[in-house]
Amino acid sequence: MKYDYIIVGSGVSGLTFAHLASNSGYKCLVIEKLHHLGGMLYSEKQHNIDVHMYGPHIFHTSKKYIWNFVNSISTFIPFINSPLAVAEDGNIYNLPFNMNTFTKLWADIKTPHDAKERISMHVEAYKKSTNINEARNLEEQACMLVGRELYEKFIKSFTEKQWGRSCEQMPPGIITRIPIRYSYNNNYYTDIYQGIPLYGWTDFIDKLITGVDVLYGTDFLSNMSHWQSLGKKIIYTGCIDAYFNYMYGHLPYRSAKWEHVCFDDYNHQGNPVINYISKEIPYTRTIEHKLFNPNDEELYLQSKTIVSYEYPTSWEPGQLPLYPIHTQDSVITHQKYNKLALKEKNTIFLGRMGRYKYIDIDTAIHEAFTLFNQLHVPNEKF
Repeated sequence: MKYDYIIVGSGVSGLTFAHLASNSGYKCLVIEKLHHLGGMLYSEKQHNIDVHMYGPHIFHTSKKYIWNFVNSISTFIPFINSPLAVAEDGNIYNLPFNMNTFTKLWADIKTPHDAKERISMHVEAYKKSTNINEARNLEEQACMLVGRELYEKFIKSFTEKQWGRSCEQMPPGIITRIPIRYSYNNNYYTDIYQGIPLYGWTDFIDKLITGVDVLYGTDFLSNMSHWQSLGKKIIYTGCIDAYFNYMYGHLPYRSAKWEHVCFDDYNHQGNPVINYISKEIPYTRTIEHKLFNPNDEELYLQSKTIVSYEYPTSWEPGQLPLYPIHTQDSVITHQKYNKLALKEKNTIFLGRMGRYKYIDIDTAIHEAFTLFNQLHVPNEKF
């Protein structure tokens, strides 16, 4: 056989595995259906601005070895994500919920104790009025966590716009917790290490894949037996249902599209990420990419900026699958596919689509490390 590993799909899961294997002396081939590498991490330079073509990707992790690993590939600059939200009333609030949010929303709130009491009062009032002890859907779950006022002002419309269905129709597990901070801390993430690759995500991807053979614009599934004959093992990161030719039907996803607009402006919206709650506004958020690198004075002062508008969309076969939709039916269907996957002798399923679960970048990298270490002598920890 020509290759030790054939990696199907070039998202961060597959490319990390390919990098580890190649650096350990294994011959690898990456097969990518699209005409670019990186999956959703793909970025393009426009007016010297690194534009995240599939939405903002801000790296964050609490695992030091992963932070050291990504920085061994490309330099990451510190970046703290502090998104804003435009509410139904047009006012702008800080997210996640924190004292900046509460003091603007409720004029009589002065201390963390005041905010805790207010939210607790709202939660208890909801439970008493509904007599609900266990949430049956997302709406009930959210109201039992923060009360009806915060739910209706910040969660309901945005969530329904994002997922394309009412909160009463969605399972409670989608929103098991709602971040609440009783401090003036606007940091969206709680991870120790947070940043953006200095030279862009595509530069990071190109360096990650150095030394690995790559085929672009190639559909592995259309000639599966041929590719299987060329590799000892297949690392498959595509949709698991597609691999089995939709034997049990299609697994459901949510998709999105992006509109990238150039403005003759130094600074168009004042913040890298702004969410839009109202369903009357068709996009869920806007992203101003040059603001991810505020220390680049030359870039910041140029009178061009790129803003991306993110529109959630329904998903149909052939479209971009982004977010797995976990319902009672889809969980059962995935379990059937997973049983088939476990019977595959030379194919291992990896990544968001291969395992049908939403994962962040650091988790994707961690799972690639874990898989490689299971198959080989543990790789040196960075």
